[in-house]
Amino acid sequence: MASEDTKTAEAREIPLTGALVASFVVLPRVLRGSCVFTYAGRSMASIKTAFKAACARAGIENFRFHDLRHCAVTNLRKAGVPTGTIMSISGHKTDAMMRRYDRVDREDRRQLWRK
Repeated sequence: MASEDTKTAEAREIPLTGALVASFVVLPRVLRGSCVFTYAGRSMASIKTAFKAACARAGIENFRFHDLRHCAVTNLRKAGVPTGTIMSISGHKTDAMMRRYDRVDREDRRQLWRK
């Protein structure tokens, strides 16, 4: 992610699997265009507008695009990704901010008793 695209103006590197990179190489040929995210064969003018419309069609209320960041941090932690790596990807500078985005749920609490 380029530095001008982040709130702190610091670039971030987000690792991609080989399979995902290969998908991005093939997609323009499959989609017959240079855009990955399209609607009715045309590129979307605004990701925020498209996100809101998708939520509305799915009946999802009170969910913001930024909420996906909480999901990503939590899912990375649950997948066993080290905290330092998650912080590097998400751009969090402190453990306190990292914990703010990490959601502990019922399944996390149940894991305590399974060990």
